[in-house]
Amino acid sequence: MIKVAESKFNLAAVRILFFVFVLLTMSSSNYFLSWINVPSEFWHPRGLLRFLDGPMSFEFVSISFHLWRWIGVLCIFGAYFRLLAPIWWILSLIVVTNAHSYGYQSHVFMPVILAGLPLCFSRASDTLSFDAWRRRAAPVVNESDYRVPLRTHQLVFCLVYFAAGVAKVRHGGWDWISGETLRNYLVRASWIYSDTNPLAHAVGLNEILSRRPLLCNFLAFGAVLLELSAPLALFRRKWSYVIVPLIALLQVSIFFTIYVRFTPYIVLIFPWINWWKICGYINRQTNRWISSARAYTN
Repeated sequence: MIKVAESKFNLAAVRILFFVFVLLTMSSSNYFLSWINVPSEFWHPRGLLRFLDGPMSFEFVSISFHLWRWIGVLCIFGAYFRLLAPIWWILSLIVVTNAHSYGYQSHVFMPVILAGLPLCFSRASDTLSFDAWRRRAAPVVNESDYRVPLRTHQLVFCLVYFAAGVAKVRHGGWDWISGETLRNYLVRASWIYSDTNPLAHAVGLNEILSRRPLLCNFLAFGAVLLELSAPLALFRRKWSYVIVPLIALLQVSIFFTIYVRFTPYIVLIFPWINWWKICGYINRQTNRWISSARAYTN
């Protein structure tokens, strides 16, 4: 029963954090809505939108976007989650795919949508939610009903980075590591992203590294090796303790060197964290401080 309670709590915690961060990093701005202003001549449909004769109407995209945003808020609180979460996922697929159908395809957002698929069709609202409060009596389910969505979320994480490593090897080969590819990215970043990410520009790490070609080759080799090793995190917990933090560090270094922000990718890390143990530790420390305070006042 403890394992069931732990997995149920972890899944609910991931639900809350996932939708909070998607709201903050993706749906809080009008970025996806602004694509409806792009002329239809630039329409280059992706995915299921290829079956359409032309761009979706302004009204449909606008309604889909606002529904996606507000249903996401309800999913944070776990309100009618089993009904609304699948709708949220379908709307997110429409909104993001529409934005990718105008000649610009970002790889920042779609992995987040893929990671949300197992979550939106899971029992993530069985605790820490309005649904649990409304239902009162907790349903009796197997531990796998909570653990499998988390493991699938982790699988998406591993496949995203493994695919990135495979793409580098496939399209760049050994030259991606031994050549000037990474160094060119570092030099190029100062010009292309000259008006964004002032914090990264203030550090200027890309300029420091670009003056050291051999170090760039070493970093390129390390990045590819780490990405290709990502699936190993699924097989051994001890390996995940090393691989996942290193990949998180890789994402931070990308921001400070190439000036590209993968902020939405934070949600891919959540299922690797045991929120049950963290909250248990905080609860024990809080009770200890309260007991000490009471003993001191008495």
